[in-house]
Amino acid sequence: MYLATKNSTLLRVCLNNGINIEYKCQSGVCRKCIVVEHTSQGDIFTLACQKLILPTEKNQFSTIK
Repeated sequence: MYLATKNSTLLRVCLNNGINIEYKCQSGVCRKCIVVEHTSQGDIFTLACQKLILPTEKNQFSTIK
């Protein structure tokens, strides 16, 4: 499990926890930080710099695999 602060982006959580992820601009313009999010509706491509990590009902954060 990795540590995240409230409303952190996935990119920031990865970088703060030593997970190497490709990025350049941190605003979504360059699209280098695109990742695949596995959801119950299927796989979704998203930008890590724009994906917010939100607490669950139990105030725990989603697990990053």
